[in-house]
Amino acid sequence: MSSTQCPQCQVHLKLPEEKLHSKVKCPKCGGAFLAKPAAAAGHEPTQRQRQRPTKKRASARPFVILVVAGAVTVAAWLMIQGGDDQGGQGAGAGEAAGPATGARPAAAAQVDPFEHPATRAAKQIQDAVRNFNDGQLRGLLDLQVWFERESAEGRLWSSMMAAERAEFGKALAARLIDDPELRRYAGVTLVAASFAGPVSDSADLVLRCSEEPKMMWKFHTALTDGTWRVHSYAFEEEVPAVDDASKADLGGDGRFAETKGGGRQLRGVIERVELVAGTTPEEEKAIRGLLKLARAESGLESRLAKRELAGSGHKAVPILLNELVDLPLNGTEQRAEEIAIIHGLLQDISFRQISFPLRAVDAVHPDLLEQTRQEAVEAWFGWWKLWGKRWDDWIEQSGMPIPEPERAGRTRR
Repeated sequence: MSSTQCPQCQVHLKLPEEKLHSKVKCPKCGGAFLAKPAAAAGHEPTQRQRQRPTKKRASARPFVILVVAGAVTVAAWLMIQGGDDQGGQGAGAGEAAGPATGARPAAAAQVDPFEHPATRAAKQIQDAVRNFNDGQLRGLLDLQVWFERESAEGRLWSSMMAAERAEFGKALAARLIDDPELRRYAGVTLVAASFAGPVSDSADLVLRCSEEPKMMWKFHTALTDGTWRVHSYAFEEEVPAVDDASKADLGGDGRFAETKGGGRQLRGVIERVELVAGTTPEEEKAIRGLLKLARAESGLESRLAKRELAGSGHKAVPILLNELVDLPLNGTEQRAEEIAIIHGLLQDISFRQISFPLRAVDAVHPDLLEQTRQEAVEAWFGWWKLWGKRWDDWIEQSGMPIPEPERAGRTRR
């Protein structure tokens, strides 16, 4: 005999094996169904199984509540301890130098400047310049900051196509690799680093080397998209303080001025300078004519005039400096753009790299824009006072190509 189960009333039935897999009628409910073995039709628990006691699963809720309560207690204790530590540090800082707004935790100041990521970026600049690796150099620069600072048209980085950005990056890297001061930096061995000011998302580095102990290699860096990149650089030689007796000889307040970071920056009084000895009225007139063309907004004549001024030598420098005297900074962007053109011409003539920002130096210190512009202009007058009468020495130190002698009958059309 075999057993089956009615799918309608769930009663178990016994029937001969030959009746399996055929239609049968349930004697209880009268329903017809296809007889299947009891294992396939569904299994009802036996009497022993029904009577077997079921173990009650222990609830995990009390244990979870206990763990959560413990975690909350520990977190509250840590917060109280952290608040006490920070309060103690803040009180000590207040006694020493007053409250600091927006300061980073004290642990950040304890990072060794020589091992800081910003310093590593400045060190890699050496490798890139030394190996003429323009691709590596582009990766170490914040190209957006460099472009918007140098753009005479006031264009924004976001308005440029990818091809334009790539072209600007290549041209900038090529120019910096050829910069004699940067190549000089690439050949030294760095031995010390310090921060000229607080470190947050930006850092002003002062690096020193073993070969030239008095040199200060300065880099302004900032954290962009999780990477420290270089925004600008300047190289200065540390000089003894200028006493009152020497100020008259140096002119005004001296060649160098104290900076907030404790270093010295080349400065000079913005006042008219004498022309280079031997400059004829005809030469002065020709240079002024080229300058007028060069200051035009665009066009072939403007580009040709800039190229000719760049090759005119140091006789053009005092004329350009006196033009800066006649164009004092007045806070307007139009005046800044006019000065930027003359600034660029002076760089082309002298092979001296010094930035004149057209945009804010960085997002953290937008108020420093006018100060930085003023210092850039003053630096040209201090530099000319040092080198104007020693032009051959400047050519040798800067690595400037020696100008070819003028050919007879050569005139500009």
